[in-house]
Amino acid sequence: MYSSQYGFSDYPRRQPNQVSQDSRGTADFALHRLIMRRSLAYLLRSIIFSFGRLKGFNHLDFLIGLAIWNANSRQQVADVRAAYRRCFAVYAADPLGKQSGISRSAVSRLLNIPLETVRRRVAALVRNGIVTENVDGLICAGFVDAYDGNFAVVERNNADALACMYNRIVEDGIALPPAPWIATADGKRLDRAAEEWVAAVTLYSIEYQVLMLSEMLSVFKIRFVQMFILLTVFMHNVEHLLSGTASRAVPYILPDPLRHGAARKAIEQYLALPNETVRRQIFGLLSKGFLVEREDGLIVPGRVAAQCFDETLLSAHNTRYLTATLSRLHALADYQTTQAAPRPVL
Repeated sequence: MYSSQYGFSDYPRRQPNQVSQDSRGTADFALHRLIMRRSLAYLLRSIIFSFGRLKGFNHLDFLIGLAIWNANSRQQVADVRAAYRRCFAVYAADPLGKQSGISRSAVSRLLNIPLETVRRRVAALVRNGIVTENVDGLICAGFVDAYDGNFAVVERNNADALACMYNRIVEDGIALPPAPWIATADGKRLDRAAEEWVAAVTLYSIEYQVLMLSEMLSVFKIRFVQMFILLTVFMHNVEHLLSGTASRAVPYILPDPLRHGAARKAIEQYLALPNETVRRQIFGLLSKGFLVEREDGLIVPGRVAAQCFDETLLSAHNTRYLTATLSRLHALADYQTTQAAPRPVL
């Protein structure tokens, strides 16, 4: 059985995000680069879709609400029996007073966002009934209400995006924990999560998303929206590397002239943000040197992209968090099997 204890409690004890010169170019880091590219595609697909469904809340509200919701779910994430009860046994959710809260200062530290900003945005979430507070801290009372339309569509998109990412990583020749939560047809895995597993995938993948967003904000030291624009441009730059088997052959970041530029219009259309906001943030990224504009479009310079893959431990941390998520899903599948098995008659 695969198991892992990685979670919020590990965050303060992370290794420094700096990689020594001796660590570069190893087989492990080549593997981390491949996984990181697929993971970025998953994060963008999941979170940008969520952005597009938000109703009257901005991107920072989304991130803070996500962190609070995940902190409230720590018991279910850490306890396979609690996860089973929540995802499969259809037990009623715990009353608000029994959930694990999180303080404003803890949210600030976790997300690398100034405490005053967290206080201001939490106050707005409380006024709108999305967040409440008890003696233990902040509680996400109804994140579903922050979305326009059926929240199940958001959950389904996230679960399918994770299944797609898993399949692409395995096709790259990388071993991962088994994934019985992925739907199959004719013995082949589909780029789709099994219907009964969507809630479980949501429960476990949210912690992965929060931890990785926190890591990236720490590494790049830019605003949340700017970071997503930066990652979107980068994924457009290397999209041609993610098709077929090219990613296996080119694990390192190619020189800038060999990567494809991303048209501004394509970035504006891809992101679920006002076009004027995207234009303004792109200008800021260009002025800071995070982006370069060529005739064929925008590119993320190699020295910036290296922060994701070569010069920090971000990609290694990503592998660790992702493996923990997939291992927990597999452990939950094992537990589900034991609960479904007929009990012997004594």
